[in-house]
Amino acid sequence: MMSMLVKSFNLQEKVCPVNFFKLPVFIFTIFIPLLSSASIKNLPYPKSPPSAAEIAQQNQFVDKFYGFSRMPSTHQPSGRAILVTRSVGEPLSTTLAERYINTNTSNTIASMELGSFLSGKHNSMTFLITHYEDDRAPSFQVWRPDLRKVRRIPAPLYDDRLAGSDFTWGDMILHRPEFENHKVIKQQVFNRCLSTIETKTDTKWMPNLPQASCHQKKRPVYILKSFSKGSPIKEYDYRIRFIDTETFADYRTEFYKDDILIRVVEKNWGPMGMEDPRVQAWSYMYANDLQNDHESMFIQLDRNTTMKPNGKNFWSENTLRKVNR
Repeated sequence: MMSMLVKSFNLQEKVCPVNFFKLPVFIFTIFIPLLSSASIKNLPYPKSPPSAAEIAQQNQFVDKFYGFSRMPSTHQPSGRAILVTRSVGEPLSTTLAERYINTNTSNTIASMELGSFLSGKHNSMTFLITHYEDDRAPSFQVWRPDLRKVRRIPAPLYDDRLAGSDFTWGDMILHRPEFENHKVIKQQVFNRCLSTIETKTDTKWMPNLPQASCHQKKRPVYILKSFSKGSPIKEYDYRIRFIDTETFADYRTEFYKDDILIRVVEKNWGPMGMEDPRVQAWSYMYANDLQNDHESMFIQLDRNTTMKPNGKNFWSENTLRKVNR
């Protein structure tokens, strides 16, 4: 698996094209004001052992890909991916989508993202999101193919599932460090491989699903326990994250309700060959709803997008209409 990561992420180059993707539904990232006087994209790497709150902040920096703000526009994340879901006794369900991200933005804009569904019941639905450096909510525009119009819609609820998967909006987009109280349980070695959906059935757009990744084994991690403060989190009482002590990438998150493990999310993070170890990308994500015996994966495919972002005009409402033409 490590050789696959090297090939996929082109680790031999100091600055490399990002073979990276997350499904467009992930694009509703809400800005989190971690530092009162500095851009979130300039969050410094800790010079001393971080506190529990600082670990949560650093993990947020990695998870939202703000390390890519140091890259030129030609190296910003873009590409295609599939969402795979499976219930007990049911065939695999797959959805194709593509995503464009720009974190190399002005002082007032944290990032801009555009994503489009390319199959399934949301086929042709396209999103444009603008995230701001201050505490303003993101600007969220969506092209509705049924209406053939662009609409502004509010952010989803925190515990809502993404496109019928086992990932929630809170997992991928809406988590804020201030929604929880954090405590470092201990440091230890991550002693497991990540999970994957095991199937012998060919999937659309990808003949074989990724094998379980084991390159994270023996990596030192913080075990961070985060207690929900209540609203807007309803699903769980606390979660436990296994966060790399060097890169601050979260390999595994366990969700507990009444001290019972109810759900697991895992991310196959890999380095991008940059000086800052926090510049990471994932090749797949896995989730398992233990209460309903249902599992899901997001898997990146390639960088073959339908358009090439060129200039400021790309990040506009006109592009939403152009994608569907």
